[in-house]
Amino acid sequence: MKKKILMLLPVVFILIAAGFQGTASGDTCTLCHEFCSDYATSLHHSARGMQFWYAAYNGGLELMTGVPYSDFTHPTAGCKNCHAPTCERCHGTMPEPPETPATPTQATCLGCHARESAMIAKDDASGTPDVHRAAGLECAFCHSSREMRGDGNAYVSLKEPGAMDTKCEKCHNDGSLHPLPHTASHIVHEGRLDCKACHERRVVSCYNCHMDTAAPYGTGNRVAKGQLTDWVFLINGPDGKVTSANMQTFVGGDPDNIIGTGKTALMFAPVHSHSIMSPGRACGDCHGTAAAKRIYDKRKINLTWLEDGVLKQQTGVIPVAAGTVYKFIAYDKDNTVGSSTGWVTLADVPKQANLKLYTVAFGKPLTRKQMSLLKTSIP
Repeated sequence: MKKKILMLLPVVFILIAAGFQGTASGDTCTLCHEFCSDYATSLHHSARGMQFWYAAYNGGLELMTGVPYSDFTHPTAGCKNCHAPTCERCHGTMPEPPETPATPTQATCLGCHARESAMIAKDDASGTPDVHRAAGLECAFCHSSREMRGDGNAYVSLKEPGAMDTKCEKCHNDGSLHPLPHTASHIVHEGRLDCKACHERRVVSCYNCHMDTAAPYGTGNRVAKGQLTDWVFLINGPDGKVTSANMQTFVGGDPDNIIGTGKTALMFAPVHSHSIMSPGRACGDCHGTAAAKRIYDKRKINLTWLEDGVLKQQTGVIPVAAGTVYKFIAYDKDNTVGSSTGWVTLADVPKQANLKLYTVAFGKPLTRKQMSLLKTSIP
């Protein structure tokens, strides 16, 4: 250890002589903190996941907006700013000379992960907290340092297989303090159903995100209708198991924000919502529901609609099935800063011509055979 410190001293002196005084940058930190050497390729540093979802080469929203990801540079609301460029973003001000950084707190994590913060507020308000949080567990208990700092691989998304270490089975297995009970549900679904598909209470969905307002010709604000919850979607995950998913709707493609000439898009993707319940759902929560029957019989369903001018939504478990039309209501918002026009209901909004009815990323829609099982009631 003493030899290692002596070897590092010249590096520190060179940095000071070169003008690296005061707060250390992320690159400076990695020279001394070897466990951060892979941070430059991490998703926390690069926010590569956002670019992956957006890019035209991946069939993303760039096809709708016509604006490259590199142009979203607004100082407070630009997509490119949603990342942690230096160690200080999570660890606070780094001392000189560099020392072992302070461990990030739960509040630090939630400062960026706003959707999880909204989930906690929703669960607390309904008196149904996540079982892990109720037991006093925080983010770092399950999420590894490799997930936070990277491992040298440039993953395109946290949803890409291998990017995350956290799995329910790490703590819930026959040799653990919290073994899985051998229930009928576990036996029937073993190997075919991901744990969270049954044990996630709800997801929080960002609804009607306006790409126009975040684009260079907009205000820089990512205007949205709001967040919807009390539902969870089902898709086939990348490992072949049925898993839980979330949805997000987008509006954009018109620099004048005349939404009737713009486009809409709908995307589904796997999710791990930190709203876990025990026990899991009853059979009737997924099998034989009105939503499952309508999707199987009609191949279409309304996700949101209006009743007497009030936005309504589907709730509960909603299968994402091949060939199904998922309808939703879009809203418009004037780009002008300080506008009092508010949200305007739209009767008909076109979808992007070269996009599918919807996109399922890192997974596949449920098959017709799977839907036949879901539409059937379980005695």
